[in-house]
This record gives sequence, C-alpha cells and structure tokens, in this order.
Amino acid sequence: MEGFKEEARWTAPTVTNNNVGTVKPEAEYTREEHEAPLANDKALNAIFSVVDISAFKLINTCTMAKTT
Repeated sequence: MEGFKEEARWTAPTVTNNNVGTVKPEAEYTREEHEAPLANDKALNAIFSVVDISAFKLINTCTMAKTT
C-alpha cells in the first residue's frame, strides 16, 4: 500500500568493558541474538501486510512485535 513505510528498529547487542558500551562483534552473538532481528522483521511484516490504513495508523509506532 502506498504510504506504508516499515522500519525495523532492532539494535545490535552490546558489551560493556570498563563502563563503556560497545557493539558486540557479530562472531560473538548468541543464537538468540542472531535470530531476534529476523523474527521481529517477519512478525512486523506479517502485521503490516494484512491491516487496512486505519488500523495501520493505530499500530505504526510499534517497534517490536514481541518483547522478551
């Protein structure tokens, strides 16, 4: 539908060393950290693909389909 813009707002996992947070190297991601953005994108895509524009306006601020 025209006007729909899907944005995934996943953020990379971080590690803290000496009170400084840095992005965790992808090689060190856990299985859950690898799967989380894919599952979230699939869920948001499914939701946004089946709703009409009025329902979309109500839910378009969602950034996560499910929080853990």
